[in-house]
Amino acid sequence: MRPPSSGGRVAGAVRRWATAMRGHAGQLMADIRQTPVRDVAKELAPRRLWKEFRQTSMHTQALCALTGYSLVATGLIYVYLRYSQAERRKQWGQVVSSWQ
Repeated sequence: MRPPSSGGRVAGAVRRWATAMRGHAGQLMADIRQTPVRDVAKELAPRRLWKEFRQTSMHTQALCALTGYSLVATGLIYVYLRYSQAERRKQWGQVVSSWQ
């Protein structure tokens, strides 16, 4: 005997999710149309952002610094690994071509 299928519940959940996402997208587009670009530029001005960041707690600043350092270090490690992989492939290509 087969267990009852949950396909109907999943499809219903997907439909509800899609409807909710369309509503959120519509609200986002309405917000974008109503918000002047100058207001956004004023909010994201580097001097203002830096001033607000410096007003946060030392704990928050330390977490931001640690997160930034971790992201940069991870990116550099990834770049190094891709470079060494490309070099290794090039060297193996030279070895294989010398055999032929």
